[in-house]
Amino acid sequence: MNPTVIGWLPGEPLLPAVTDALAQATLVFGAKGFASLAERFAPNARFEPFEAWLAQLPERCARAIAQGERVVVATTGDPLFHGSAAALLAHFGPNAVTVLPERSSVQLACARLGIPWHNATLVSAHGKVREPWSWANAPHHPLRPVLVAAAHHRSPIIALTAPGAGATEIARALAELALDDRYRISVAARIGLDGEALWRDLEPSQAAATAFPHPHITILTSTTPGTEAAFGWSDDAYAQRQPEKGLITKREVRAVALALLALTPRDTVWDIGAGSGSVGLEAARLTPDGAVWAFEKNADDVAIALTNARRFHAANWTIRHTKAPAGLDEAPDPNAVFIGGSGGELSELLTVCWQRLAPGGRLVATFVTLENLATATAALTALNAPWHATQLWAARTKPILAMHRFAAENPVWLVAATKEPS
Repeated sequence: MNPTVIGWLPGEPLLPAVTDALAQATLVFGAKGFASLAERFAPNARFEPFEAWLAQLPERCARAIAQGERVVVATTGDPLFHGSAAALLAHFGPNAVTVLPERSSVQLACARLGIPWHNATLVSAHGKVREPWSWANAPHHPLRPVLVAAAHHRSPIIALTAPGAGATEIARALAELALDDRYRISVAARIGLDGEALWRDLEPSQAAATAFPHPHITILTSTTPGTEAAFGWSDDAYAQRQPEKGLITKREVRAVALALLALTPRDTVWDIGAGSGSVGLEAARLTPDGAVWAFEKNADDVAIALTNARRFHAANWTIRHTKAPAGLDEAPDPNAVFIGGSGGELSELLTVCWQRLAPGGRLVATFVTLENLATATAALTALNAPWHATQLWAARTKPILAMHRFAAENPVWLVAATKEPS
């Protein structure tokens, strides 16, 4: 006997297959709002709200079925779109769950607002919201997937929202990321319920000042095409410390370091000794489904890195004012580590990073002194970390009278090591 998962939209008629499933049910699981539905269409069933123990739904369904119950799980709209059917299919298998979908709330919102959505980016902002989005909480805030999609100039972006992570908060975060001039916001609230309301093509400043009723769906549509490269930005594009300009990993070194890091879209990255933030910010563009944690001991450089984060719309990047390895405990284990500065704690720092690095992860460090290069290779050798080194010695053209010459940059060594997969 298999569980049946049904979709329902308030105010919409039920499909015959749904009413048949409810009529045969002896147990209905669902949100509290489904109690009236069960009372009307499942007269022989008892109803149990699942909000307090939703993560246990597959196991509870299995126990009930083993006891001879006919189980129906009631959800809103399409149970396979951010719904509970996914967890049940993973538990029981694709042939052991009957799914009876209704039209999704996204489908109805786009129909109400007249927005084609065949090429849309669909994201969910559901989750526990303790404070507004900021660079301090960017990697784990529920708005992260919405804002990363906006930073990559996708359109339309359709977001399922929740209290504290709705259209108002999205609009305010867009302003923080300097993206508020690139999007318009449409909102479909309380679809099929009393008080249904629509807002079309609001300026983000208008949306930021509006209290939208929940539940609602937020749709972002772009007004300008995105032009930022994925990586390889000019050194001059970054704010840097003045008058001591130059605390930045130069573009040639950045490109090789990022290649050695071999980033994947879901990676968690550490950028230690972030300086102006250049490597970490470009890594953030390459890891849209992951996050970058930057660490910098100099307060002035932290402020400069935050300026650059806004300039490059880094919605999945955060920075901590600390001298690593202090503060690394706050960050999740990385898949990739870049060390651009060690603050004199190189051996200890490499040890901590190598121990925390996930299996299969990559570590890359850059050096301009022979002493630090020797310390790094000795420390990695002691850790049984297989390392290799690359020397870069770039030269850039500079004008001389009416002609050009090559001016050499400082040589840089890159030491890279990959941790064996478990």
